[in-house]
Amino acid sequence: MSGKEYQSVLIPKYLHDFSCQGSQCEDCCCCFGWIVSIDQKTSDKYLKVTDPELKPLLEEYIVKDDQCQTNSHYKILKTLEGGRCPFLNENKLCNIQCKLGEDYLSEICSVFPRHANLIDGVLEGSGTLGCPEMARLILLNPQTIEFDHIDEWPHIHYLILSSIDTKSSPVTKYFWPLRIFTIKVLQDRSYTLWERLMFLSIFYNRTHQVSNNYKEIENFIDEYDRLLSDCNTVKNILSGIPAANHIQVKLIKSIIDLRYLHKGQIYGSRYLECYNEFLMGLNFSDGRNWDDILCDFDKTLQDIVKPWLEKNEYIFENYLVNYVFKELVPLRNDSTFFESFCMMILHYAYVSLLLVGIAAYHKGITDEIIIKLFQSFSRTVEHTPSYINDIYTLFKREVFFSASLYRCHN
Repeated sequence: MSGKEYQSVLIPKYLHDFSCQGSQCEDCCCCFGWIVSIDQKTSDKYLKVTDPELKPLLEEYIVKDDQCQTNSHYKILKTLEGGRCPFLNENKLCNIQCKLGEDYLSEICSVFPRHANLIDGVLEGSGTLGCPEMARLILLNPQTIEFDHIDEWPHIHYLILSSIDTKSSPVTKYFWPLRIFTIKVLQDRSYTLWERLMFLSIFYNRTHQVSNNYKEIENFIDEYDRLLSDCNTVKNILSGIPAANHIQVKLIKSIIDLRYLHKGQIYGSRYLECYNEFLMGLNFSDGRNWDDILCDFDKTLQDIVKPWLEKNEYIFENYLVNYVFKELVPLRNDSTFFESFCMMILHYAYVSLLLVGIAAYHKGITDEIIIKLFQSFSRTVEHTPSYINDIYTLFKREVFFSASLYRCHN
């Protein structure tokens, strides 16, 4: 983004404390498993590099892409087998940055793990959990995520990933009311997290039922906002919703089955370690009865996860609030409000189920386990759209707002 093309900047407060400059290590998502676009300005710089170690690598791995012929997507970085970046040195640090400086990083690499959207002329900065340090700042703060309006966002190149003009259509005009309401519910700690998610799912399902009559949405927000303040009534209603354990089993089975169908895309040693610990923790093996697997799942839930969650539920709250802000829920891509919300729930349910299996494997949960899981999940699963979309397609036939998807930890 050249020049000041925005009115102001809105950022979560955790960004004030983030100090990592660009893509520096193998653990960062943009160094592993992403298709990294190289902008024309950076490409021109690479043509002039004379370093005897970097020059042949730049010529071999920075190539033209016929499908990406814009200034921002002029060439692409080819990765090594398994998705590893060819410019990582023996210390697993970015050799381009180490030898030439941050100015020689591409726009995408220099921005990562920061994320920028433009909403009504306001630049919104956030962070992706693909960086371990960013994941720490986002997840491990027991306070609710707060946001600051600032005039500038210093020391960063701006690469706008999404842009919305909320006055452009009858749909987008409800972006702000829905977004504010969603975050308000997610951060209302008078309810357990599953109750907040169940409450939101009922709300979003109702918005889905009105089809294109978007004017009803304002009434729904007012109605559910008033209902939210009546904590006892809401809790009594939600407690009567039965769990459907077969949906948990189906999601676990989908994770396992589709992992093999997408084996060429789902890689990354840290994620595969987490995934294998998940399988071993649930004592999974081909032919094992799914009732037995669910029994092991429920035992870990009761013995390990629930006690841990009583003190650490804010970790998942922070994950969801950051997801809503970064992914522009409920206007994610071209999906409906309800579909956008459901995709968020799928991400939450997926990583929640993985954690249960991993907790069983380690017989406990630590901060390091959380950071490794969420960081590797972000850089691997969240950035493999075909994989997560295939799982979502399977669940579109189910009652997606079933309490089972939210009761993974309760």
